[in-house]
Amino acid sequence: MGKPESSIGIDVVSVLSQETLSPIPGKYRGLPSEVVEELWSKRAFVDKEKTAAEDQRRRLALEALKNDETTREAVKQQRLTEKYAKLSSEEKKEFPAAQIEAGKILNEYIREEKAAVGLLPEEFFVLNKLKSAYREFKERNPQAPFAFNFSRVNDQEVFNNLVQRLAFKVLSDRRKISEQKRIEDIRTELGISQQEVQEQESSQLTENELSIETGNEAALAKLEELLAERIKKSKKPQLYRDLFERIKQENNRTKIAETLVNEINYRKRQADYPINPDYQKVWELATRDQTVNHRQEDVWIYRGRLSEKGRSTITRGSLNITLTENTIRELDALIQSGVFDGNYKLGELGTPGEASARHDAVTLYFLSEPSSETLEALSDIAKKYYRGDDLIGRKVSEGFYMSEVGSVSDVHARELIQQLQIIDQELAVAIKNFLTSNKTGKERIAMSEAQFYSAKEMLNLFGFDIIYNKDTGFKILKTV
Repeated sequence: MGKPESSIGIDVVSVLSQETLSPIPGKYRGLPSEVVEELWSKRAFVDKEKTAAEDQRRRLALEALKNDETTREAVKQQRLTEKYAKLSSEEKKEFPAAQIEAGKILNEYIREEKAAVGLLPEEFFVLNKLKSAYREFKERNPQAPFAFNFSRVNDQEVFNNLVQRLAFKVLSDRRKISEQKRIEDIRTELGISQQEVQEQESSQLTENELSIETGNEAALAKLEELLAERIKKSKKPQLYRDLFERIKQENNRTKIAETLVNEINYRKRQADYPINPDYQKVWELATRDQTVNHRQEDVWIYRGRLSEKGRSTITRGSLNITLTENTIRELDALIQSGVFDGNYKLGELGTPGEASARHDAVTLYFLSEPSSETLEALSDIAKKYYRGDDLIGRKVSEGFYMSEVGSVSDVHARELIQQLQIIDQELAVAIKNFLTSNKTGKERIAMSEAQFYSAKEMLNLFGFDIIYNKDTGFKILKTV
């Protein structure tokens, strides 16, 4: 193969853009673009301009990820070229043999004859693709020679750079073996026995190879369980298997926590109910009917007594119901009569806010403490249009739950991150990324009730618990 391919004119630059300027949402940073493309499904809004804006946001993020990946491999290639240039004449002669040896080592890994250690995340991801392709090929053609071409240019570049990197390691190991032989010759001349040397090395090995738990085991087990659900429904199941293996091998506490909390939140919020054929009529009624005040924000329509000066939401509720035009009229009637002092929201057709994609088809916002009459009237609607439970909070009746946490203030959400930074900086970074949004170009840290429960469940797996009080804020407890 010869020396590594050179790359003329490539500047050594930072692989990742600055977070404040990056179009990549925090939860997707550090993941392969191929995985993000699968996780971030396209959204279709009734408003074509919204659809176009969301498509552009997704496209720009994917482009940024792919550009980062291309730059990362170009930087590697440049450094490998520079490293090769510094080899001695004798080492350059030995380098082709080292490349062949590197290829053999990778083949053994792909054939699952040997394990690999010290791989970079992207190398692990690409090699697992090869391993899976090899296994599937041999199941169909056990006697045929295996050949594989990467469909993605970046995957090929990752593999090529890995071969070169491994070749340098082979060359270095050979040099160490040669040096070790010279040391042994000197020991023999000095009369140092081999037994003394072995006892010394054994003592050092015991100290260096103590097996310690990382504290990530429970979190990894839960993440594997959640990704197994993705695998069942995905057209590209191997992507999720490779993603988990990569995260497990990398064992980065922040990445484990961040991926886990997003998956937990996804399960709490996202559902897969049958499409409601009447939903278009429901949405049109909710956005046009003037019976009660209404306001549209992003993919949501709010109806009822909207927050007024001096009055704000004091608690929330959720209804897991089938929405019809009559459902809207009945909720409006409770507001008009004063039985329900507040407002409610539902999501736009074709978005993640749509009722078929959520357990909480309707979110209720109370401007005063709900009376027993209010709870009974809402329970009647829940019973009449009942679809299921699977809600968060305190159960009032079938299909109707009330919040136990209420609204978490943005100030308290930021204070939670600050408290975590003192206790566990890696988990603090994960929570910050989870709670941060910048859809409008301005960064905001906020926590919904679902995010509270998701963060609580994730932190429990790392030995912490959180308690929230609307007056005093968060308290973090150590559970183990």
